[in-house]
Amino acid sequence: MDVTRSSVFNSYDLKTTPDIVAREAIRTKWGFNRRNSEIGSTFMMLGNSSGFGGSAGAKKLEWAIGDYPDERTTLTSSIAPISAAAISSGVEFDLVLGDKRFIADDMLSISFIIGGTENKALFRIRSGNGYNYKAICLHKTLLSSMTITTTNVSSVIVLSPAVTYDDSARSYLNVKADMMFNYMQRSRETVGAGKWETGETFFADHSLGDQIEKGFESFRRKITNSIYSNTIASTPAAQGVEDFGTWGGLPYYLNPTALTSSNMIDGDGKRDLANANYSGINKVITGGAWTLDGINDWSTDLFERGGETKMLFCKPTTMNKILTACNADTVIHKQDFGTINPDYVGAFSHPTIELAYGNLMLVADRGASGINQRVVDSSTGTANTSNATDWAVAVDPTDVGFTYYTPNGEGAQTPHVADVPSVRNSSIEETEFDTTMTMALGDPRQHGYISIGA
Repeated sequence: MDVTRSSVFNSYDLKTTPDIVAREAIRTKWGFNRRNSEIGSTFMMLGNSSGFGGSAGAKKLEWAIGDYPDERTTLTSSIAPISAAAISSGVEFDLVLGDKRFIADDMLSISFIIGGTENKALFRIRSGNGYNYKAICLHKTLLSSMTITTTNVSSVIVLSPAVTYDDSARSYLNVKADMMFNYMQRSRETVGAGKWETGETFFADHSLGDQIEKGFESFRRKITNSIYSNTIASTPAAQGVEDFGTWGGLPYYLNPTALTSSNMIDGDGKRDLANANYSGINKVITGGAWTLDGINDWSTDLFERGGETKMLFCKPTTMNKILTACNADTVIHKQDFGTINPDYVGAFSHPTIELAYGNLMLVADRGASGINQRVVDSSTGTANTSNATDWAVAVDPTDVGFTYYTPNGEGAQTPHVADVPSVRNSSIEETEFDTTMTMALGDPRQHGYISIGA
């Protein structure tokens, strides 16, 4: 079912060429299905241009998502008043921080507001472990009698790891990776036509070729529904039967509703989220309307990781609203999909909005119509929750794709067409679309949902 840029999308006479009925039925329907299950078509065409093209010999996939050192932390206990004498004599102060990753010579800038004035104090950690540290104050801009409390601190910024000129190497960072999970799912769509039925003359087409076209359309739409709607990954044991897995889609990876439940495999064999610690960059624009300011604000974090072009999938009505919000004050141009995967030059092009931090390629997907998705803002939590009907999801095409199962050296189970042999003297000609596949996404922080709320 792979379609390359050399493919011809014209139709053959399905009645006189039965040997190519399945292949040509798919090609005939490809253009139509591309528009009605755009995200499924895109993921299939990404191939090895993303990090997850190809196949795997496992029904359960596990891979690591690496953490990054954080340049910010929090203060969880007050700091006693700091005098000028304490600074000049190197008196050590107790710092209780929100992280336990700091080592000697780390430097912190603590900003705090007292009497409506922004003040700062510069600290250098001398010793400590866990969350409790001893530090000297190098500089301050507040009265000696003032206490730095957790309520008046506005930020704690981690500065350069400063050591003396002739010091030895610092202790190395030991940043462990979290694990992500997803399961393979077997999908089979079977269609058929009775030989006795098609022997008669009808005004409607009851041929096997027509049934294959309809079956292929249904197959693709269901894959699209899974991408947008599968909120869990489920083990075979959870289904009560052997070898029956459920693969997680975009909500499973990006956690748009801010789930805080198990996040792990529970007694039923279901996993709520692909990763317990990371989710997508999810944004709710307040005010009940799409605005360029809101989209720009979201893109600030969205483009921090990954490529400079994200694909924004949404309903056609939502796409029109986004274009209207951005049309007056941004540059919008058509971008060919070949810029993402050169194997598909000319397959289709989409309007692309040039934002300050990156480009958003807008993809109107009719397959998203009728699918509701509530979004909770990653920054503010449930205080900002969207409606469920007007949403979009951005994916980084370099970090997402389909992975197919390779059963015991038999070849990858990419979506393919197979004839079903007639058994028990059946007079039904049957054909099925068969695949064992899953969706893989490397780092949720390269993707995210956006929606509007009150």
